Amino acid sequence: MKIAIVNPVRAGGCGGLVKHLFEVVPRMASFHGCGQVDIITPTGAVEELRRLANNFFEVSKYDYYRGFQEIRKIIRQNHYDVALCTTARHVGYLDCPLVMMVRNIEPIQRPNYAMSIAWRCRLWMIRHEHAVACKAADHVLAVSNNMRNEVCREFKIKPNKVAVVYHGYTAESESKQVRPGLSRLEDLFLFSAGSIVPYRGFEDIIRALDHLRMRLGWAPIAVLAGVGGAIARPYEKSLSLLAKKMGVEDRLVWAGQLCREEMNWCYNNAALFIQTSRAESFGNVALEAMGHGCISISCNQPTMLEIYKDAAIFYPTGDSLALCKKIEEILAMPVEEKKILKDRAKKRSSHFSWGNTASQTFQLLEKVITAH
Repeated sequence: MKIAIVNPVRAGGCGGLVKHLFEVVPRMASFHGCGQVDIITPTGAVEELRRLANNFFEVSKYDYYRGFQEIRKIIRQNHYDVALCTTARHVGYLDCPLVMMVRNIEPIQRPNYAMSIAWRCRLWMIRHEHAVACKAADHVLAVSNNMRNEVCREFKIKPNKVAVVYHGYTAESESKQVRPGLSRLEDLFLFSAGSIVPYRGFEDIIRALDHLRMRLGWAPIAVLAGVGGAIARPYEKSLSLLAKKMGVEDRLVWAGQLCREEMNWCYNNAALFIQTSRAESFGNVALEAMGHGCISISCNQPTMLEIYKDAAIFYPTGDSLALCKKIEEILAMPVEEKKILKDRAKKRSSHFSWGNTASQTFQLLEKVITAH
């Protein structure tokens, strides 16, 4: 089998897509029947991706605006058996069957949170791209059952055209950890992480800190890791204003982008991890928290219910008083009960394997080739 991994947008930084490629591509290449795995990506991709593939093709970063002409030309010249597109973009009708991976649920689901006009317009455009890409593909690969349900319902796609393949996890409980160089970092702290964008829901934590201060007379430090972007600046500003209004700005530590070793330290040392996101396709950060045995409180967003199962304590999304009470409950727990929750989290994380991700992806590609 000759496989083309197509990244229609640049795979840069240290995000989930790069991690996925590093874990899945070498495993698929080792499977019986896999003769070749090539990667096609715009210039500026992470340099280490080159060593993953038999052939590494770079196209212009402007190929997106040209209708992916260079990508289609490479696929036509190399006679691939199947192509796996890692981001939902309509790369055109190729000379081989195409599997479209969908990793972003935010533009697909119906939003129930505030956002700027610019952010809403951005979502509308991405939603349109997702719809066209999914309908044109021979098969769709969703990263959770909730994602599959949203794709089928919102884009009117038949369920038998959408497969579910979870991301994996590599145990990192023994990996290197480094204490972040943050001011005001206390021994007892709450932890949350993710890009600071409108669906993140950090306002739940800010309001919960205010409730804790009112109910207990004090509130723990909350370390919030992640960065936003220019288009999400209004949301960042709204969080700062909310914290100031609630009088809890001194209880927040904005950690920015933490490296892997610093994230490991936070997972291993936080009193608990809080997941507040309103739009999660899979929940990689939640899975990392579980893998480190970090007790989690999560909003009851459908994907989080699916991924955590019984390995988290849930609160109604947006209900900051309920979140406050869950935090109180965990902080007051005896050590023995906390250990049960930690062990349960680690056990749940063991259900997610990159080996399974690779084998299920490979089996899906074989199925699509056979049906083509």
